[in-house]
Amino acid sequence: MVTHVLFESSSGYAIFQAKLTEDIGSRSSAVQDSIKDLAKFGKMVSLMSFSPFKSAAQALENINDISEGAYRTICYLVNALI
Repeated sequence: MVTHVLFESSSGYAIFQAKLTEDIGSRSSAVQDSIKDLAKFGKMVSLMSFSPFKSAAQALENINDISEGAYRTICYLVNALI
């Protein structure tokens, strides 16, 4: 069951808490399409934290760390959930 959603963008990390979770229903095309609609998506999650990048260089470094599974970035994200 999904409890949190990590959104990575060029501006930073956003961590959302899932309000509505259902394993079977989440695979349906209707639910997947509703994620694309901001109004519906806002009812499914709530923003827990947002951490903006300070520069483009920091954004690139963090995205590379995520793709490589770097320890420090993963620790930061885990600490953000606690």
